[in-house]
Amino acid sequence: MRRLLMMGAPAWVLPGASADIDFTHGRAWALGNTGLSSLISTSRASSGYAQTAAGLWISFGSGIPRVTDQGFLIEQAGTNLALWCRDFTNANWTKSNVTAAKDQTGIDGAANSASSLTATANNGTATAAAITSASASRTVSMFVKRITGSGAVSISHDGGTTFTAITSKLGSSWYRPTPTDFAGLTQTVTNPQIVIKLGTSGDKIAVDFVQLEAGAFQTSPIATTNASVTRAADVITLTGQALMAALAAKAARFVTNGVVGGVGPRLVGNNDGSNSVLYNGSTQAIIVIGGLTKVTANFSSGSTAGLAKVAAGFDAAGTSLLVNGSAKATNATTWPGFGSSAYLGNYSGGDRALNGYMLRATFGLTKGMFDNLTIGDNPL
Repeated sequence: MRRLLMMGAPAWVLPGASADIDFTHGRAWALGNTGLSSLISTSRASSGYAQTAAGLWISFGSGIPRVTDQGFLIEQAGTNLALWCRDFTNANWTKSNVTAAKDQTGIDGAANSASSLTATANNGTATAAAITSASASRTVSMFVKRITGSGAVSISHDGGTTFTAITSKLGSSWYRPTPTDFAGLTQTVTNPQIVIKLGTSGDKIAVDFVQLEAGAFQTSPIATTNASVTRAADVITLTGQALMAALAAKAARFVTNGVVGGVGPRLVGNNDGSNSVLYNGSTQAIIVIGGLTKVTANFSSGSTAGLAKVAAGFDAAGTSLLVNGSAKATNATTWPGFGSSAYLGNYSGGDRALNGYMLRATFGLTKGMFDNLTIGDNPL
């Protein structure tokens, strides 16, 4: 195996790696195999969108890995309850002192796929039909940009009882308000009803992919018309020589865009997640053995904003972990291995999804071999 590693690896592969998958550049290598499609298997029983570095959202068919130049988007399942999420001319949206037209190029680059709203008086509104649904915490989101004007733009999903002004972030490019920017976008509501309000007569905005989903963060866009739509979870397994490399590995390294949401998103692990490398909330990376946390490394910045670079080591002598140049954390518990399956970015049922982009996943044969690559300007 060592002879194969030395002779067969392309120049871009990290030294000593037995498998290296660089999703952002669309290249992969594992024990001499260079085909991405033969090294990972994607199960997702629906279509889904992923974004390019240029901001364009691309639709991927059922079971197709959502890989762009931003990396590999791996998400939990999500359901968009907002109907006619791109078409404000539909009767689902009641307009008061607002005119609507489906005349905008959307976030996917398709002409006339998104809508414009123009206020004909101050505080004009577009109000969706109420959604019959029990009380739950949900997050409303949409892509918005200004066409003309500079007045207030506000969003509600409790029928207008409360509004969240998103004015400060709007410009001439598509922007998707987040709960990080505006906490009011996440609320616990019974029978939610989405309202968009334009404060100043004559103002015009473009709107695309209105979304209302369970939880405290938004996931990738889900297109709807006359019924809610569910995007299935991405379940990613290593296959072929990538699986062989992972099962034999004594080290692993991952680069992601950080935690988008969820509790304890995983990076890699076995079928039930009992032996895994994952995030703990948004400030730590951890190694779990037998379902118990054994090693914890704290992000030096206190959060996973930006890229997260995680290096893990595991063998019979114990485990080690670093994240973004943190101090190395160690534990003497023997690493039992992944068993027969290794999952990237989730568990077997799609639980504990990364909910973000994995840029690169690398496996090696010596514990600690990737430690220095979590610091400074080292390669992705």
